[in-house]
Amino acid sequence: MGKDKELEILTIYKFNHELEELLSKESVLFKEAQKNKNKEVDLKNGKKATEGEMWEAVRITGLRGEAGMVMKKRYPTLVKIAEERETKNIELHNYLLKEFGVNAREMKIADYMKLTEYIFEYKFNQINKKK
Repeated sequence: MGKDKELEILTIYKFNHELEELLSKESVLFKEAQKNKNKEVDLKNGKKATEGEMWEAVRITGLRGEAGMVMKKRYPTLVKIAEERETKNIELHNYLLKEFGVNAREMKIADYMKLTEYIFEYKFNQINKKK
């Protein structure tokens, strides 16, 4: 395995680590926000909804709709981390596509095999370096 592929495998590990950290932070903040799921929110049209209903709307329509705008104001840190995680996911997707020719959103068994071979080769080389 060439140095380039080793660097590419290390980059995947780095992406994965960063995504795990962001997801962990997001999860903690979302669990905290869920404590308010029954709290009412005033909407622009004069109607009311619970925060739980608002989060469900965000899940379905994303952050661009009214529910997303309301929840961004109420939980800016949570939304910022969620957006960072999504950006990092897109970066990883683009990296895998560019460096390995693998579309992470539509992976086939051959793609998994290709990545697994690179990882095994990387790990094997790491073991041999220690000897």
